Amino acid sequence: MLPEKVILDGTVLRSKSGKLELDPQGLKALQEAVAKAHASTSAFNVVVSGFSYFTSSRTRNIAISRRCAEFVAKALARQGIPPEKITVKAIGLDHPIADNSTQAGRLKNRRVEVEFLGD
Repeated sequence: MLPEKVILDGTVLRSKSGKLELDPQGLKALQEAVAKAHASTSAFNVVVSGFSYFTSSRTRNIAISRRCAEFVAKALARQGIPPEKITVKAIGLDHPIADNSTQAGRLKNRRVEVEFLGD
């Protein structure tokens, strides 16, 4: 069976001095999902979708969400997921899951969702 969707929000996927990093909890969540996917007998592809919260222009939000999604896609590739099986999507500020007027809400909205889809 393929893993459930993994959501890496701003509490585990951080930007420090312009550089992205995944904290140990986020890295562990990815490692567990990859191990489960590799153990599955199903063929699969992975969709990595980046989301942001409103910071400035729509173009900038798309760029931020793409950068985060590409960062996570590279982390998946380092863990053995073939890059040709990974699709990156930049969603931007569409589909918020929390209130952008609070810091906690913005951390939830700035996220990357990783979905393992059977072929």
